[in-house]
Amino acid sequence: MTALIRSSKAWRVLTAAAVKAELEHRANFLVSIIGGLFYQGMGLAFIWVVLSRFSSLGGWTLPEVAFLHGLRTSAHGLYVVSFGRVSTSDQLLREGEFDRFLTRPVGVLIQIVTYRASIMPIGDLLFGLSIVFIAANSLSIEWTLSKIALAAAAIVGGALVELGLQLVVSGLAMRTLSTRSLVLVIESLFSSFGKYPMKVFDVPVRFFLTFILPLAFIAYFPASVILGRSSELDVPGWIAACSPIVGMIIAFSAYVFWRLQLRHYSSVGS
Repeated sequence: MTALIRSSKAWRVLTAAAVKAELEHRANFLVSIIGGLFYQGMGLAFIWVVLSRFSSLGGWTLPEVAFLHGLRTSAHGLYVVSFGRVSTSDQLLREGEFDRFLTRPVGVLIQIVTYRASIMPIGDLLFGLSIVFIAANSLSIEWTLSKIALAAAAIVGGALVELGLQLVVSGLAMRTLSTRSLVLVIESLFSSFGKYPMKVFDVPVRFFLTFILPLAFIAYFPASVILGRSSELDVPGWIAACSPIVGMIIAFSAYVFWRLQLRHYSSVGS
């Protein structure tokens, strides 16, 4: 318990220092956030163009797809703002910065995630949350306490799914020192498939995006439960409702794997 308190305090102090450093360049701070908003807005605009022509996507209307897109974008924004530096582990390893982390009396992972503050994803997070609220209002969802809890937990759980996958890649980087291509593949798959209903894909693709690369657990499953579409899922509704718990399991399992790889790490200067 004492170690957890110390780690939490170290995370708060290092995060505050990283954010303060970024705020010294306020123009860059604002431009980065606006850039994130614009980038995500372009993705939603593309969906709008498609649905204005075909009226629905896999049986999902524009507000429903927008709600799904908002959940996915919010989860991604939360991941990158909080843990995004995990994706740059291979770079820190090659530059020798990782060796410095090992000599300091603070957890290595805490030092990685607080190495620099990620500013642009704040725009992603704000955009995603805004779209969730706007789409939910358009759909006239009957919000119950359980649905509110699921929506909030889905954003956190989705961020943990992404963290888990990137932690696995980070662990592999300790063996190979170069995993950037794998990071980009995961990011590309998440960006390309995460904002669409799984129904539009063939069964093999849905299987892959559910049980191999668990993208469906980030936003599609929770959104389906909240929107009353559980009957169309490839898994029982209770599993879809437990998506945030799946995120916790994936993140914890990935952390254990990452710690095991850390034991076998050999300095790049060795």
